[in-house]
Amino acid sequence: MSQVDDFQNGEEAVAQMAEEAEAAQQQKRDEELAQEPLRPTAGRARERLTVQVNEIKPLANIRSDLPEIHELALSIKERGLLQSPQLRASGDAEYPYELFAGRRRFEAIQILGWESLECDVYPELPEDEAFELMLLENVQRVDLEPVQAARGLRLIMTKHEHETAAELARSLGLSAAWVRKHLKLLDLPAGVRERVEAGEISINLADLLGKAERAGRIDAATAEEIAEGVAGGELSISDAKAEVAPPKPNLQPGAAGDTSDNSHLDDWGDDAPSGPTFTDQQNANNDQDFEFDEDPEMGLTMSKTVDAGEEVVYSSEAEPQGRSPLWAELDAYLLGRVLDEIADAKAKAQLGVSGDNNQWANELPVAERAAKLRELAEILARSDDDAPQALLDLLED
Repeated sequence: MSQVDDFQNGEEAVAQMAEEAEAAQQQKRDEELAQEPLRPTAGRARERLTVQVNEIKPLANIRSDLPEIHELALSIKERGLLQSPQLRASGDAEYPYELFAGRRRFEAIQILGWESLECDVYPELPEDEAFELMLLENVQRVDLEPVQAARGLRLIMTKHEHETAAELARSLGLSAAWVRKHLKLLDLPAGVRERVEAGEISINLADLLGKAERAGRIDAATAEEIAEGVAGGELSISDAKAEVAPPKPNLQPGAAGDTSDNSHLDDWGDDAPSGPTFTDQQNANNDQDFEFDEDPEMGLTMSKTVDAGEEVVYSSEAEPQGRSPLWAELDAYLLGRVLDEIADAKAKAQLGVSGDNNQWANELPVAERAAKLRELAEILARSDDDAPQALLDLLED
């Protein structure tokens, strides 16, 4: 079989894997939609009523600001009220109705001097469900400040003591990773949390500082100093990440962190091998005819005898001699596709991509392609609010 055939078969295999992954994802989505709701909110009765403005009392809002009320009032005056505020019956004689969604609209109506308005009223809606609907409206319709969102989530969880973050996320139609990341903001040092509230640092950087503090790599004071440095422009995001990143393991034989047993080398004396050789283990583990060795000039090498007795050598330091194997072509293909379809400009810059994505991937030394794929996967995972929390925790270990 020619290299072209190998490559075509590889493309077909990758396409089939992508189809299977999409089918599995669709099945997961279908299963989520088939689950029974965690709350009875959707089935609760509500009715459209004309309510006097002075009979409405707003529920404590999770937002500390109500921006652009004047502009909204002008819009309502010109176009009318496009969506009615949401109320619940409060049981209070002075204020029979409690507003939980549509606070900006309500404030704008008061500016306009309206005496009454049409509202959607829930005769029987518990306060905890009203808070959930309020949070959901703010998250889905406006750019809610992260710490405000976190406080809203924590308030809801205090009303459902035995509910997990994942269950809360499902009830709100949010991702569990998003909910967990926001809840962790409340455990940050006060100085870091204040920078997030002020919009001076991102939630992703704050989350990174929190993980570093929990892992013991920095203390609260250092986290606050880094946040202050980024907010003041004295420290770049890259520098901040470098300060809190876990140390890269040094797994050279005998180095700190190397737990391998090298006692079998003691009997070699001065003739001990200069570096590890993997040939025996490779041949014992499988029937492939690859051989691994370490060359002082080429680094770690892998060789395989192919058609017509030709030996192809792949090196971690040099370009392969002879033709690239199928797995190397697939690595370059997948790397190019991910760069084209998923990675943004920031991720590409972190990876060191220049020029055409596919050309850059194919010009990488064969032994570096898989490593670059893993590096890109880590970059994407760290910036993905929906990345599994277990994976993010592993990246910080």
